[in-house]
Amino acid sequence: MKPTLIFQKPMCGTRILAIVSISLARLPQQQGSEMRRSFVLFRRPGCLLVLGMLAALVVGLSILWDAVRPRCTDTVLDRLPSPDGSWVAVIDEDTCDVGLLAMTDITAGVHLLTTKPPLRDIDVLGVDTGGNDSERPRVAWSAPNVLRVTVFQYAILKVLTRQAEGIQVDVHFDPVDPAARAIWLEQHGLPPDQLDDNAKR
Repeated sequence: MKPTLIFQKPMCGTRILAIVSISLARLPQQQGSEMRRSFVLFRRPGCLLVLGMLAALVVGLSILWDAVRPRCTDTVLDRLPSPDGSWVAVIDEDTCDVGLLAMTDITAGVHLLTTKPPLRDIDVLGVDTGGNDSERPRVAWSAPNVLRVTVFQYAILKVLTRQAEGIQVDVHFDPVDPAARAIWLEQHGLPPDQLDDNAKR
């Protein structure tokens, strides 16, 4: 008698293992093929040209912004404590240069600082002086809670507050000529000053 072959064909489990082994063996090849296709994409001249143009655009915009962005400096011109020492009136000047545009904006401001906690910094007004020292505001304490601010008559003025934590701010023009000031504001297309009659005298 011829010997009987018990396992003439591979078992089902063996087939599965073989299929899995073949699939795992082919996986690195498939991934490598996809990576090669990706590298080929970036090696194409058209893609490199677009990437180069985008990089140049970003660098160019960065250089342009650095050239035109305002550069500002702040200089303290004067400090004047109140009679009771609770506040300090500060006059400072902001100078902003606008790079390639060759423009300079110079503004003098008045603000109040507390000397005791809680510390506060309150902006009072700003004056566009254009760099003219004679147009800078001047301050004086007429009482512990009254700050007198004198401004050049033909200055571009922006009053931010007239009352600050119990401090009254009186704004005066030098020289005193309300009619001339009103005409000047109208000629320059500026709105009337929002000041009461007592502040103008």
